[in-house]
Amino acid sequence: MPEADWGQHKSACRKLQARKTLGRAALLLQAIMYRIRLHASPLLFKSVRSEGSIIYLHGFQFDGLDPQRHLNPFPVSLDGDRSLFEAVLVYMGCTEAMMYLHSFAKELLAVDTTGAQYGYADPLCSWRDFEQHRSGKINREYEFGYIRREVYQSLEMYPVRHFLAQKIEKQELAKALEENIPALAREHGGKLNAILKGSDAAFKQARDRFLDQFEDYLGASMTKLYAPEQMVRRNKEVERQLSQNMADPDNQKRLDGLMRFLVSQEIDDS
Repeated sequence: MPEADWGQHKSACRKLQARKTLGRAALLLQAIMYRIRLHASPLLFKSVRSEGSIIYLHGFQFDGLDPQRHLNPFPVSLDGDRSLFEAVLVYMGCTEAMMYLHSFAKELLAVDTTGAQYGYADPLCSWRDFEQHRSGKINREYEFGYIRREVYQSLEMYPVRHFLAQKIEKQELAKALEENIPALAREHGGKLNAILKGSDAAFKQARDRFLDQFEDYLGASMTKLYAPEQMVRRNKEVERQLSQNMADPDNQKRLDGLMRFLVSQEIDDS
């Protein structure tokens, strides 16, 4: 290759490699999301059927069957239709669109790990594609972590036992999984990004190994989360916080505002 063309070739290779690495990271994040929802789903229903592009959930219960447990194994088995399975698996599991700006590549990309519920199986796309095809409109921008830090935390103010209990259970599960990250990293040479390197075959092998290990930690965390003594402790915490919330009239006003907003969104989407 002529020396004059080497710089351009090197830049193009770096861009392609960065895109490939980010694509692998997006696939890994998506797979992690699927494993979590498989073992800790906040939704319960009896069966699923599809007619064209419409999916019907029968016997749907958002509140669950056990008032002491708000995260359960995915309730149905969907063999054969992977796209249907993934769409239902992440239903109502919207997460923040994670954006990555590569200054050297001048490319703005979005990672959408729950897009399968809307028919978008690929977790990585350009921001332009996300804006035009995967969203109705862009209201505002927030720092990464806003939903978990601000929006989800606000659920603890509402005088609704289900909101409060599920928020606490999800928070404790997330903490337990985060505490296992160092152990998972040690299994891969101390750095999780090592999973993303190598050939396609090497990546698949490392990814599958990591997901099996992650699933083991997830199962152990769920067992501990719903141990009898933990459920008794958590129930006392929920009742204490619920009593405080119900004693504050402003919390009821916040709940009324939330319900009005949700109703308006249903009307807008119809």
